[in-house]
Amino acid sequence: LRERVIDILRQRGGQCGLSGAIAALGLQHRRSTLWALAVAVLKEVAAPQRVPREDRPVLMLKPELWGASEGPPLPQGSSWCYLDASGAPVRHRDSAERGGEADALLFRIRFR
Repeated sequence: LRERVIDILRQRGGQCGLSGAIAALGLQHRRSTLWALAVAVLKEVAAPQRVPREDRPVLMLKPELWGASEGPPLPQGSSWCYLDASGAPVRHRDSAERGGEADALLFRIRFR
């Protein structure tokens, strides 16, 4: 289950809402033991973060589980770029829209 949860988050660029993660796991019964176990695993491998343009916190895969030395965790063959506040691609991280805490800055990206 742990590896499946990590894989789901990696496929989504390292972030996902709780409802999206639960749906990707195919869980339907909130009071089931499997649901509780999945939530426990999510708490172990991801941390909730406030990100720009999202009303609710999203689950961010912990960096040590990214499986990449730099850039966001993405499926093999995917590409990504930083985006500015208007959604336009930019070359440098300093030009990207940012959010998060001072000790854990988050930058807006797009991936394919």
